[in-house]
Amino acid sequence: MYLRCFSRLWLILALLTIPGLASIASAQSVIADGVWEMAGRGETEKLWTQIRQTSGDSTAIAALHQQIDQHQQLDAQRRSETAQSFNKHMTKLAEAMAEDDIREAMSEAVQARGLSNSPEQFLTDPRIKSLIERAEAAASQAEADQKWFEALVIYRRLNWLVDDFVTYDEPFDRIARKLRILSMYVPDTYHVLSEAYAISIDEDPPVKWEGEEDLTWREELKGVTRSMLMQAMTRAADKHVEPSSYDRLYIGGLETLRIFIRMQQLGDTFPGLADKTQVDRFDEYLVRQHQELVASTQPMTYTQCATRLRNLLDYAKQTVHLPESVIVFEFAVGAMDTLDDYSTIYWPSDKERFERTTKQEFIGVGVQITLNDDKLTVAGPLLDTPAHKAGLKAGDRIVTIDGKSTTGISLDQAITAITGKANTTVTLGIVPAGSDVVVEKVLTRKRIHIPSVKGFERQTGGDWRYIVDEQDRIGMVRVEQFGPDTADELDRAVRQMRKTGGLNGLIVDLRFNGGGRLDAARNLSNRFLDQGLIVSVGDDHYRADRKYTYGDFPVVVLINNTSASASEILAGCLQDHGRALIVGENSYGKGSVQEIFYLGAYEAYLKVTTRYYKLPSDRIIHRRPHATEWGVRPDVAVRMTDEQVERFLRARTLLDTLREEDDPEIDPTTLINVPGDDEEAQAELEAHPMPKSARQMLAEGFDPQMEVAILLIKAKLLDLPTLAEKLD
Repeated sequence: MYLRCFSRLWLILALLTIPGLASIASAQSVIADGVWEMAGRGETEKLWTQIRQTSGDSTAIAALHQQIDQHQQLDAQRRSETAQSFNKHMTKLAEAMAEDDIREAMSEAVQARGLSNSPEQFLTDPRIKSLIERAEAAASQAEADQKWFEALVIYRRLNWLVDDFVTYDEPFDRIARKLRILSMYVPDTYHVLSEAYAISIDEDPPVKWEGEEDLTWREELKGVTRSMLMQAMTRAADKHVEPSSYDRLYIGGLETLRIFIRMQQLGDTFPGLADKTQVDRFDEYLVRQHQELVASTQPMTYTQCATRLRNLLDYAKQTVHLPESVIVFEFAVGAMDTLDDYSTIYWPSDKERFERTTKQEFIGVGVQITLNDDKLTVAGPLLDTPAHKAGLKAGDRIVTIDGKSTTGISLDQAITAITGKANTTVTLGIVPAGSDVVVEKVLTRKRIHIPSVKGFERQTGGDWRYIVDEQDRIGMVRVEQFGPDTADELDRAVRQMRKTGGLNGLIVDLRFNGGGRLDAARNLSNRFLDQGLIVSVGDDHYRADRKYTYGDFPVVVLINNTSASASEILAGCLQDHGRALIVGENSYGKGSVQEIFYLGAYEAYLKVTTRYYKLPSDRIIHRRPHATEWGVRPDVAVRMTDEQVERFLRARTLLDTLREEDDPEIDPTTLINVPGDDEEAQAELEAHPMPKSARQMLAEGFDPQMEVAILLIKAKLLDLPTLAEKLD
């Protein structure tokens, strides 16, 4: 078992090796140890009080006193605003319930829970318990009436409100599957339902994108074969971390096929499904298959599975006349759904998406996009990409793609339309920010590298500034994903900080980082440790060495409830070794490892969960159904409400935008979706104007977690002899 706090001897040696700190007395090491031990016990307010009571001639001590005062003032302001927002949403919740508007009441309840002092206790409120009962009944009735959008919205909000990953997953997934089938095979019907729902809640109906006919199910299923399915099932049955079998996978496939063939809306696309007699025959066949597998006492073999699948496909041709690729695809969806959320098949049409998620690169033009008030908008180009060289700017609107209007387009559709094969062209119709003239840009698609490490503030021209506190030389890096180049990018950032004045402490921001590659997590952990276990995956035990270690400077790692997978390996490893103090909120709890297997002649891929990993303390942090503990728990808990997170992300979006010297100032409303007719959103923007710099963002309280991280490192670096007596 590894200790979570530093030993005093280790700290004395470590602090004496920090560049620029050789003059600090050994007494300071004792103080630094006490500071972080106190913080790790959750006694930060007591710590701030004791530091503020510490006197001394040091200007650094005086500055720290002032910064603690500022933090506490901002904290008091945040608490007051949170209380006001909570009361506002609870009032609106009561009004919505009185009007029997369950959808709106659920929306207000979700927001109120995110603002409450105790989200768990909030759910015991009789008003909330009554609302949940009414919402469950409303969702069930909406599904029965085939009002699937309404049912889906209510179940989604029930999931957000209860937040247990179990209770409403099954009905939510069932309805989402039906809507996915409609959008894929009968998009016109899908849009009719979508329009009806929008009208029912007094919203403008969505507009169908004119390029949608190009993205047909035939294109999406191109290259799908039964051999790929059998290979995927074989790997899944053999390799999945939880006990699986051909029987279980096959039953999942049968259940999805039964949902599919019973959807009457598919009759126009697949005439065989309009013949009720033949649908009944095929459904009876599927039911018999299901019953036989459930009753069998012997597990199905590969040969038996392949034979059953061949017979099923043959019978489908005889009865409902469905294309084989459709049967294979839908069967595969059901089979993979019996595993876990992270196991999936990437079919031939998914190749670009697969590369974006695993290789830290894609083929496109290097433009980041967003939907702002339903308008496709440039959030910013990536540095040195075709989009950047063509002069695309943040706030520009993309009104056409290859001559087709982007009205009604979704982000996924836009990404698919803009990306493509290397060295092909795409023509974007651009309306520059502040203009109403369309300018056409013909861009050649290239292989685009996605940077994974960012700094505290983007400088004009695209470079990053990593130092967040010049006086104490405290650095900050944001790791946004764990890819093959992440460790090298972090190395460059650390070298830059050391060359331009030194590095005395580092904040590693892993918030909103959903993870990535296991080897990248190991490589980053190795940068902060010179020995010891990093992570265990099955029988493989990965250990640190001295080859790449940066040295012993104070490290704080920021996490929140979206920090997952590789992020949790890095944070949990450094926590277990006492190498870093973890600040923020409990992480997501994805403690599993996926492996990639080729299907067909390297045309498709299976990603399947094969193992859980263990941190050095032997913890498995994966969030399983009904679990009460999961993820990495911070040493210093600093909670941000949903409203604070949204405010922070809006500010970060603007400040991260790539800009040149002569670029005009960005209008925040062009990027952060504040419609002119949304009075509440406009009032929020007026109450919290977007900052002009990262330092202003920090000074005005947009990021309380970063505030605490900086204070902790500054306290650790100070020589506070008076405080030593108090802490001892």
